[in-house]
Amino acid sequence: MDLLLLGGNSAHNKDWINSVSKTLVKSFNKRLTHSYIHWGAGEGNIDIKEELKNISAEISNFNEYVVFAKSVGTIVAARGVYENILHPQKCIFVGLPMLMINKDKSTISTYLKSIKKPILFIQNNNDPFGSIDEVKVYLKSLNLHDSTVIESDGDTHNYNELNKLNEEISKFLDSK
Repeated sequence: MDLLLLGGNSAHNKDWINSVSKTLVKSFNKRLTHSYIHWGAGEGNIDIKEELKNISAEISNFNEYVVFAKSVGTIVAARGVYENILHPQKCIFVGLPMLMINKDKSTISTYLKSIKKPILFIQNNNDPFGSIDEVKVYLKSLNLHDSTVIESDGDTHNYNELNKLNEEISKFLDSK
């Protein structure tokens, strides 16, 4: 199984997502950490349509794969599935960005509901972009096909306990 990693919007996520890739090395054959175009400029916001075009080309040699995504990367991944660009076997979504989702709830909900494979959500209990309670209520309203929610202890949008992430992800990958 291969792994596609998608970070959050901010360029500072690049180092973090590379660290995640190194932490998860034992679980996957190939890993691709996608770098967003706007990270090169050091500022700006993601162009999801353009990123999906680039991601599609980058993973053309992947067969079965898992998507690991943080924050806006979760929206990229869900839209990619919805648009039939991405075909992961499982998804791991960390730090669901409820602030962004609340701005366009119906569209993003449609994207998430299009995923018919197992999804693991990991959310800090007091993440300022969406608390665990807010995420649980939202996800319950979606009645997703197959999802698991794990609460992580934290009051930031950072997910730096990589060993704990690796442990939860290993359990998820070994299940179902």
